[in-house]
Amino acid sequence: MKFIDIIAKQKQIIMKKILSLAVSCLMIAGMSSCTKEYNCTCTTTTTYTSSNEALIPSSPVEVTAETTVITAKKSESEDKCKMLAIDYGGPVSITDSVPTGFDANFNIIWESITQTFETVESCKI
Repeated sequence: MKFIDIIAKQKQIIMKKILSLAVSCLMIAGMSSCTKEYNCTCTTTTTYTSSNEALIPSSPVEVTAETTVITAKKSESEDKCKMLAIDYGGPVSITDSVPTGFDANFNIIWESITQTFETVESCKI
């Protein structure tokens, strides 16, 4: 075998390796842009607090989760998932007077209590 034949054979091997690497990269790139099913999970957390726990106790934190399947590219799925989150506009506070007893003349004693409700929702892929 001549020296030139050996070099030509080596070039063929290198070209085959480069070609298979390029084909592999193209396949990976092609598969990453495909549409797939992504699970979008929205978690809703509701809290209720009271300024006077003895008169009106706070409720335990309530957490619910709901999953929606989105079929799209990953970036589109993330955007669609974020759009599913509901903005509840922050906490809502209510101040009310609650009867707590009677004074010596049997007049009702009122106490002011603030109750706060807050619901927060976030959605993620």
